[in-house]
Amino acid sequence: MTKNLIIIVLLCIFASCGNPDYDHGKSDWIDTLDEIPQDELGEVPDSAPYAFKTGVIEYESSTLGMKQQVITMFCNFGFTSRTEIISRMLGQSIKQMTLVNDTAIFTLNLIDSIGSYILLDSAETELNFRDLSKEDMEKNQITKSGTDEILEKNCTIYELYIEEQDAQIKNWVWEGITLKSVSRVGGIKVTMVAKKLRVNVNIPDEKFEVPEGFSIRKNESDSLIVQ
Repeated sequence: MTKNLIIIVLLCIFASCGNPDYDHGKSDWIDTLDEIPQDELGEVPDSAPYAFKTGVIEYESSTLGMKQQVITMFCNFGFTSRTEIISRMLGQSIKQMTLVNDTAIFTLNLIDSIGSYILLDSAETELNFRDLSKEDMEKNQITKSGTDEILEKNCTIYELYIEEQDAQIKNWVWEGITLKSVSRVGGIKVTMVAKKLRVNVNIPDEKFEVPEGFSIRKNESDSLIVQ
């Protein structure tokens, strides 16, 4: 979903102010996830962002010459998602997380246990790259610019411009999932490439809940980043 991708890009720009804090073992658990039995998957809703019930993607992101480890997971065919970015600044860890559902976007500072949220406009519809109509492409100035393979998946490449964020985005999309993106937001380039992908796997429900003990406020500003 475009809104979720923009949030991730903004978080990567914020995290690039620090230094990378890679934990290569942090994603080992992805390999241990059990697959969901075929008879429990259900039908994919036509409006679903992704063609899979659940999924986990580990990206390597590069911003201003700095690299970040980004882990995104989703359930409910992509209507609910979570993204975590880890970096380090002045010797202290920075751990930012977003939770996105059909009603709100939460941004959380996992170090200080604080967060904020913005409500989503129920009348606003997100772009669905699984089913882009001609009208969608014309309205949002989206063009197809070829195909490419990422993680042995045949991706369609889409390019678009989001005026509100002054963002030029190039996405490599497979079954609705962005496996690579190259974005320029306010002149800053952010590149994300998927290094690991698992779909239709059992992910604990608590991964998509705001952790207990957090102080959450409504965000009245235009910024989605929790300082």
